[in-house]
Parts: sequence; structure tokens; C-alpha cells
Amino acid sequence: MFATHVLAPFALTSWLRELLERSAPSRVINVSSGGMYDQSLPGDDLQSDVSKYGPKKLYARSKRAEVVISEQWAERLAGTGVVGSLDASGLGRHEGRAGVDARVSCDYPADHSQP
Repeated sequence: MFATHVLAPFALTSWLRELLERSAPSRVINVSSGGMYDQSLPGDDLQSDVSKYGPKKLYARSKRAEVVISEQWAERLAGTGVVGSLDASGLGRHEGRAGVDARVSCDYPADHSQP
């Protein structure tokens, strides 16, 4: 799941970055899930090689990782005219667990500028 949900979109965005910037304004869309709130990211086991397999657990971890990747792209693409959207369909806007701002339908770049 990690390769499909996290590495593949990251690699695709990396490969298309120059084209996205030349085509600005352009958009990258990532889709996560509210299931991500059930899991944290284990920094020492991102691909879940050590963790006991559980489909819901691994799905939630991969979706949480997508949010992290979206934040990383927001920083890298700031000021380029490439706008990204992160969406967890069906959840709308709500307060996340542990006080985390969980605006699950939002646009980035990190500086909130418009292209």
C-alpha cells in the first residue's frame, strides 16, 4: 500500500514537476481518507515491514503519509504557480483528533498564495 498510495503519487509529481511549472497555473490533487486519524506514522517502519499486517491499519498509515507528502509538496512548489488540493472525500471540515486542524478539503501552497 505504501508504494501505491504514497511513493507512486510522489514519484509522478516529481516526474511532472517541470511540466506543471511550465503549464502554471496548474494543479496536483491528492486524496486521503478520514481513516488516517486511527494511525500515526511509525518513522522507523514506514513500509510496515516490521508491523503486524492489518489492512485497515496499513491503509490508514498510507493515507496519513499522503497528507505529509502533500505538505512537503506545498513547501517545494510555493511560488511556482502550481496549486495542490488535498481532499478526504465525504468528511467535510471538522476538528481532528488531538486538536489537529483537520480541514480535509483544502488547497495549498504552504504560504496560501494564489497562482
